[in-house]
Amino acid sequence: MDEDEEIRCRFASDVLYKFVTSKESRLKYGATKRQEMQKALQAGKKAEGYRAEWILKSMEECMKTIIKSAEKFNNTYFHDMISVEDMKDVFTSALNRLNNLNKNKKN
Repeated sequence: MDEDEEIRCRFASDVLYKFVTSKESRLKYGATKRQEMQKALQAGKKAEGYRAEWILKSMEECMKTIIKSAEKFNNTYFHDMISVEDMKDVFTSALNRLNNLNKNKKN
């Protein structure tokens, strides 16, 4: 390989690297992987792979956090108690906030 060819090759590699690692490309890839997971679930298959593992682990971390928060509330307010419905309200509120963040980014 001559020097010009090597320079063109390096340039092409740099451009490809920047494209593949750009925020937009990564988000598009993630959206594609998410659609694939949803199709698998709709077909009655189990979602697998690193994204499914991340979702499960993140959900478990959220559950631990909300349970710990509920226990703290219950220990602080002896006349009151957090229910599963209250915990669902927390997740609904968080989902609404995430949806609003997404809407604000589009504007």
